Amino acid sequence: MRAALAAALLLAAQTAPPGLFYDFEWRSAAMLSRFEAGDTVTNRGELAGRGRLRLTRLRDGRWHFAFWSPEGQGEGDIVGDRLEAVTFPVPLDVGRPAAPPHLTSGSFKAVGDPQRPASFELVWAEGFICRTTPATCGNVTAWARELTGRGRLSP
Repeated sequence: MRAALAAALLLAAQTAPPGLFYDFEWRSAAMLSRFEAGDTVTNRGELAGRGRLRLTRLRDGRWHFAFWSPEGQGEGDIVGDRLEAVTFPVPLDVGRPAAPPHLTSGSFKAVGDPQRPASFELVWAEGFICRTTPATCGNVTAWARELTGRGRLSP
């Protein structure tokens, strides 16, 4: 039993994609506007943190990033210079109704060797605007959230 477990762990270690580690500084901001008692009320918030980020090349050529810090954690995929499927800590509970594709965007700008960037910047933004009566949208008139970050390759 122990030999099988050791063999499985060794195989997993050999097939796990290597990662690059970065010192990562990030900022998250969010805005939520709701229709309450006959008026629109808007709340805004911001979070920021410093931590680590692991950049891993996936078998299909995409990159995956995951970051963690005392203030929160997040992750996402990088396809060329675009971001996809990004999750991150936000200061307000936003995201419902879901953001339409045309109000979702992200970019990744690497500096240096594309296989081992010395540094990078990433930006992700998404939002929602209610185009009907507020009641149809759960009384949400609009929301937005964004993530910006800078990473520098760890020595």
